[in-house]
Amino acid sequence: MTFLNDKKSRSMEASIKQALLSIGDGNFLKAESLLKKILKSQPNNIETLYLAGISAMRLKKYHKSELLFTKALKIKSDFSSAINGRAILYHELERFEEAVNDCKIAISIYPNYAEAFYNMGRSLTALGLYAEASESYAKAVSCNPNYSKAMNNHGVVLCKLGRFDEAIDAYSKAILIKPDFAGALVNRGVALRELNRFDEAIRDYNASMSLQPNNAEARFNRGNLNVDLKRFEDALADYVTAINLKPNYADAYYQMSLIKKFEKNDSQIHEMKKLVKGNNLTLDEKCKIMYALAKASEDHGNLDNAFSQFKEAGALRKKILKYDFSEDVTLFKKIETSAKQMRQIKLKPRSGDKKLIFILGMPRSGTSLVEQIISSHSRVFGGGELPFVGLHGTKIISGSLEADTENIELFRAAYLAEIEKVAPNHDVVTDKMPHNFLFIALILAAFPESKIVHTQRDASATCWSNFRTYFPTADLGYSYDLKDTVEYFKLYTGLMKYWGEIHGDSIYNLNYEKLTENPKQEIKSLIKKIELNWEDACLKPHENSRLVKTASQFQVMENIYKGSSKTWQKFEKYLADLFYEFKEKSYENEK
Repeated sequence: MTFLNDKKSRSMEASIKQALLSIGDGNFLKAESLLKKILKSQPNNIETLYLAGISAMRLKKYHKSELLFTKALKIKSDFSSAINGRAILYHELERFEEAVNDCKIAISIYPNYAEAFYNMGRSLTALGLYAEASESYAKAVSCNPNYSKAMNNHGVVLCKLGRFDEAIDAYSKAILIKPDFAGALVNRGVALRELNRFDEAIRDYNASMSLQPNNAEARFNRGNLNVDLKRFEDALADYVTAINLKPNYADAYYQMSLIKKFEKNDSQIHEMKKLVKGNNLTLDEKCKIMYALAKASEDHGNLDNAFSQFKEAGALRKKILKYDFSEDVTLFKKIETSAKQMRQIKLKPRSGDKKLIFILGMPRSGTSLVEQIISSHSRVFGGGELPFVGLHGTKIISGSLEADTENIELFRAAYLAEIEKVAPNHDVVTDKMPHNFLFIALILAAFPESKIVHTQRDASATCWSNFRTYFPTADLGYSYDLKDTVEYFKLYTGLMKYWGEIHGDSIYNLNYEKLTENPKQEIKSLIKKIELNWEDACLKPHENSRLVKTASQFQVMENIYKGSSKTWQKFEKYLADLFYEFKEKSYENEK
């Protein structure tokens, strides 16, 4: 970029170059000082305003940064660098929609603007629009074939889309271009882990640590892999090392809390309390540590503290997600409306299509265990919580797209294309995204030959388990407030009752408590219902080698056991009468 024309003085040009070097070196205070002097004599120099905006942003002077970018754009409205710079600022301020809009404007001015595509991908990712983010990163790489950062970020969103092989390819290309790219090595290890390629994953983590011995992320992710391999002492050591390298590492504290039983005077409890009281955590980091503290309090029997900490952590998570219960109420109404349009639509299966088994229900209702049982069968690929139904079907069930045959055909084709990428070598695939219960009408219209297994668990146990769990996904906002959780459970039961009335023969209801009390009988009935031949391996889901990446990860490692639905009762005195109506319904059912 040419920042000064021939009429500018050599000294000013030298100052600009010096400021650029300072920005490149991360010395933003020096850059700010140099640019301030230039602006005194050239207040409308747009290039200087742009660089000053970048420096102010890096110094966290966000308001000043926005003023500088805006001033530059008032002078030259099509100054794409300033528009892109403001997009970066908006991303840092979590104003993601505005960031995306600015990136689009910059790209309309300069169609091959790789950095603008990259920044748009970042903001689209933050908005949960992973398919759109993937397209944006792909375009960034198309504009700049050596853009290793865009390749790395593309891998991240491909993982979120469940396309792990493609993610590994993206990371590998980034590493080929930049062999010392420690972050891409860690990320490739994460994707390899998802595909059970453990030895390769460990090699990547270790290679990253050899490049950066103080790489806390590599330690943390190796810890996660050690958990998968049931090497809990090694995992704990990795988490502790990660925390020593990065004292405010909230993810490491949270994951550690899942495998460690805390003693009352544990020093790590003290450290977590100090972090929560300090000002060096983001809201999300504080939230995760609050959940870890609640688990620690529960471990050593301080239920008063545990409940108040779960409650405080949940309130913070709800605030972060900006959750509004009325939006879910509206969505459920729209679902019933679209379902009426789809009742008469049943697409015909085609030869060669995969057999699909949808395992759904409320989160924490046993869906992970049921998938582990089914995927123990030699013919079955356990897909886990695949995002594809929601990704391609939300507009249909919410009324944004007409629920007609054409759109359902498009949904079916898109879903099957995604499944083919995830499980190319299997003819039977499970999808255990719990909230697919919202899409039952669409699923049965698009895949009338599919099997639907609805897991049901004691209402109080389900609601409590939802409330006490930190979910990384952003679409479970109801679970962070007990009243919201109970009200959402009512919406869910009402919708499942409706599905039972119109699609009852197509839904197999599996009771979690009955499954744990009489596993052999219930599992045999389940395997028969989904039309698979019997295999004894289905009785031993704890021996299944596939990984579970949900909050139920540790439960499915154990043999099926009774009584897990009663663990909420130790907190019963804190729940007032929130679960009272569940007890009444349970009593009525028993009669």
